[in-house]
Amino acid sequence: MFSPPPRSCAPPRWARGGHAQTVLGSCLPTGRPDPSLVSGFATHSVPLADGGALGVWHACGERDLVVVLMHGLGGSTSAPYMRVAASTAQRLGHPVIAVNHRGSGGAAEDTERPYMTGNTADLRDLLAWTRRRYPGRPVLMVGFSLSGNTLLKWLGEAATDHPEVAFALNPGIDLDLVSRHLLGWPQHGYDLWILRSCRRWIPRLRGAGDARYHVPAFSSLREFDARYIVPVWGFPDRETYYREASSAQALVRIQTPTLLLSSADDPIVPIDLLTGARRSAAVDLHVQDHGGHLGYLESGRGAGLARWLDHALEHYYEQASDLVAGALAPPAPPSRLAPCAP
Repeated sequence: MFSPPPRSCAPPRWARGGHAQTVLGSCLPTGRPDPSLVSGFATHSVPLADGGALGVWHACGERDLVVVLMHGLGGSTSAPYMRVAASTAQRLGHPVIAVNHRGSGGAAEDTERPYMTGNTADLRDLLAWTRRRYPGRPVLMVGFSLSGNTLLKWLGEAATDHPEVAFALNPGIDLDLVSRHLLGWPQHGYDLWILRSCRRWIPRLRGAGDARYHVPAFSSLREFDARYIVPVWGFPDRETYYREASSAQALVRIQTPTLLLSSADDPIVPIDLLTGARRSAAVDLHVQDHGGHLGYLESGRGAGLARWLDHALEHYYEQASDLVAGALAPPAPPSRLAPCAP
């Protein structure tokens, strides 16, 4: 179904380990601007069934396949991997929708509750909005990190509509195991860094009530979830939340053609979570030896600042286009397609 890219990720000498790939990949320049600054992108609000809206960036494209991108926990459309993924899809001519989850969307967002990885209803609303804007066109949804978990969980649920194809990159498919893994050192540094971004939700996103939440300094994500995410979203306890929000048990039920891409040296999501999970025949798993957690820096070009992810996504976008081309009715000729409204 999906074949690996022509070349593997060959990291520069100074970024050969998973920690170097992860840290440097998140802070070194990508050569790609923020989607908000890419020519042709405009802001939109996607209405949510439970009230409010998500903020997204949208760019038109002439290709039939629509690419929808979703960032990981604590991130936004400005994350380096989102910039690479958005600009690569745009360069290939795809319509692109780059999503800011709850708590990350700026002025276009309207929500009372923060992002929660088990909340697949937002993905359903996002797909419905995309279908209305691009009727009859196939959709590829791409979830990075914890959004990959959300996407996989949703694909395993019985639903009247799913995207035609899906990618999940470095997805944390078992919340309990990943959160416990992050309690150890040195990976606990990532735990603290992600929590630093998430803490900004606490003063302003409390759900329908007026409860006040306190998460002590230097807490773990596990404590953040127990003290804040669990009560705001109405779970009885953290264990229930982790069990119901994880996608590990959903992989065997997925019927949508799905690519899982990760790296053996990912310090945040242990690779054995993915290699040991039971999957349906619709799910392909590709593992790179190097790449860390969404770093994928490679050597040999651009003074070592090149992103293998750019090369890989170009390859996978083309495969996804070929895959859906034969599965759907022929698209309307360009002369009969309504002009794309920015």
